[in-house]
Amino acid sequence: MDYDLDKEETAISSKSVPLLVELVQRGVMSKPNALLQHFLEDAIRRHSDAALFHAPWNSAEDTLLEWCDDFRFLRLRLNAGWESRMVSRGRKADGLCLFNSGLRQEGKIADLLQSYMSASTPEKRSLLSGRMISRLKHEYEYWFEHMKGRPVTMSLVQESGVSLHKDYFLDQQLEAFMRAALKAMRNGWEPVPEIVIANPGEADTFRKLREWVDAVAEQTLWTYYHSVPYRIGVLLSADQALPAAAAELAYYTDLLFIDCTQMFLNYAELDKIIKSVRRIRPAMEIWAIFSHMDEHTEPAFQSGVSGFVCPPSEAAFIKLKAAQLALRQNQGGEGMWQIFG
Repeated sequence: MDYDLDKEETAISSKSVPLLVELVQRGVMSKPNALLQHFLEDAIRRHSDAALFHAPWNSAEDTLLEWCDDFRFLRLRLNAGWESRMVSRGRKADGLCLFNSGLRQEGKIADLLQSYMSASTPEKRSLLSGRMISRLKHEYEYWFEHMKGRPVTMSLVQESGVSLHKDYFLDQQLEAFMRAALKAMRNGWEPVPEIVIANPGEADTFRKLREWVDAVAEQTLWTYYHSVPYRIGVLLSADQALPAAAAELAYYTDLLFIDCTQMFLNYAELDKIIKSVRRIRPAMEIWAIFSHMDEHTEPAFQSGVSGFVCPPSEAAFIKLKAAQLALRQNQGGEGMWQIFG
């Protein structure tokens, strides 16, 4: 890298990230100016691909991502697959979402579920139910421990075409989740469990389902004479996210997720949904879920969502873009930036 201290000009290549970090640490360049360098997007992309398997703990790219947390105001949650524990240090996030619909087909869970369905006696069913809850609880405990008091959001995984009220697996899933949150509390954390119902249909249907979730959670926690605060939300697929329907659901839900992984939602439509919901609940959290952000970055950031849910591979890129957006919007002075971590 060529750097002229007199002219304070830089000609930085994508291979010069460590030197860029060094310039900031020496006081030659400010963090905002470093983060606004045009080549960083490509550098962070490459870093993300490599870090999926072997993330260096003290790399220059990781240092840049820590600086992004100092300036970004849009929040970020990771969408972790059921079998994926690739949430590295370089991807510190404001929450974790477990939206993997393949949970019912996961190895040992699928075997236990099949045995439960074919059990001939109540005693055998009870035994298999306990094993399934234990297996699920173990997995959820890992995520609560990993997030250390930040939100862990679990989507109820129902069988296609079966009513939530009649899906026996959901009782076990919900009980395991609440028991895992209770253990995290006993271990000294302040867990933030969130239970999400996908595409519940009409608002009245969701209200009844919420009552069912409350009943199962209360029964589970009452057994241990403890209480764990939790929130209940709605997950809407983009093709079912309509302003009027979302507004009706806003009366009963604590937060809203809009899934744009399978279908791109026009940002004019997303804006209508956000406005219709916030007319009812001004402080409602609304999260947009993306699997890949490159082509949606700027308009998505300007849409008014509370934050984004993305796979671990996208987290670094979104952090950088969110920080750059905040910096460009606050060119008046470094003291104006809002801090999130």
